[in-house]
Amino acid sequence: LSGVGDPDTLNGLGIDVVDPLSGVGKNLQDRYEAGVVAQFDESIPILANCTLGNDDNDPCLDDWRAGRGVYNTPGFLASALIRSTPDTPLADLQIFAVPADARGYYPGYSVFSAAQKNRFSWLILKAHANNKSGFVVPTSSDPAQRPHIQMNTFDGVDVTNPASNADLSAMVTAVKFVRSIHATFRASNPDHPFQEIWPGPAVATDVQIADFVNKETWGHHACCTDKMGTSDDPTAVVDSHFRVFGAQHLRVVDASVFPEIPGTFIALPLYMLSEKAADVMMRDLP
Repeated sequence: LSGVGDPDTLNGLGIDVVDPLSGVGKNLQDRYEAGVVAQFDESIPILANCTLGNDDNDPCLDDWRAGRGVYNTPGFLASALIRSTPDTPLADLQIFAVPADARGYYPGYSVFSAAQKNRFSWLILKAHANNKSGFVVPTSSDPAQRPHIQMNTFDGVDVTNPASNADLSAMVTAVKFVRSIHATFRASNPDHPFQEIWPGPAVATDVQIADFVNKETWGHHACCTDKMGTSDDPTAVVDSHFRVFGAQHLRVVDASVFPEIPGTFIALPLYMLSEKAADVMMRDLP
């Protein structure tokens, strides 16, 4: 809305073009995330006595105030960082278990999720995704109007052939990996029966798993829409010192400048990026 961006988009909304940069709003990326939920016959012991914020007499809250107990942890029961294929150069799947029913984000999800004390979920994160076709564009010159955000998640992918898309194939691999953990646990812990309730045993073949992933995948680390690059790259928005091409005294320091979404969680790379930006600005502006 400031006039820095794609001329065609800005002109179409009656916004004066101050700095024509066609890469602004393009290259939108996110991780892929999906959940596999299992249910025990009884409450998970570490949560059995917790009221999860619904009672002033929560013994787990009392423990937390004393610096101990389950509320004093990140909440993860286990985590695995693996490669989806042996020749994948970096581990691209982070799979971690949480004592909750976690199927994504929707109004009231946190209350419902935490109340299911006999359920746990494996959250599957696909890092280093190949999809960079998402975008965000303004819909009006009015800053109060919501922009149009389109992730293009699995856009054009043939779910009947999961192997044709590396991201989809990796997610299918991850669901099967989680189920192998379930099988091992069942064999070694027959006195603790449980069943998978999401997506459930009816989703069994690779194609069925791919269809489930395609419908139920979410993300919440959208970034990369002001790509850092070189001056000869027409899609780049900022240089290596975070300076906006074609502008003076204007920098962008946030997750939008990543050329590619880094790692599994972007918090740590964002801290590193911010430290780097502080360093270069101190050098550029003594």
